[in-house]
Amino acid sequence: MIPLLFLNAVTAVVGVVFAAVAAVHPASLSYSQSPDRGERFYALLHAAKAIPLGLLAASLPLALPGQATMFCLLAAALSQAVDAAIGWSRGSWGMTAVGAASAVVHGVTAAAVA
Repeated sequence: MIPLLFLNAVTAVVGVVFAAVAAVHPASLSYSQSPDRGERFYALLHAAKAIPLGLLAASLPLALPGQATMFCLLAAALSQAVDAAIGWSRGSWGMTAVGAASAVVHGVTAAAVA
């Protein structure tokens, strides 16, 4: 169980880092030459949701296993699955692979802590 919790925390923190990087420098993940106001807005909007959810997904299984944590992890898994689908639609194989792997890890961890 400890390796799974560690892997879950690592994948959640990776998501937090990518969201923070996108908020500070949107072009680093969108590959835009010069991001416009709308792109910067959506990067901040994504970070406003992804950072707290990622921090909860990383810490709750360690501190408070149970049904509420399971639902938080399922939400994180769904969020990562959607990120993977968006990556797939844009041909971003790194985003697809990391999002899909994170979704699986969060889902398996959700089942383990329930």
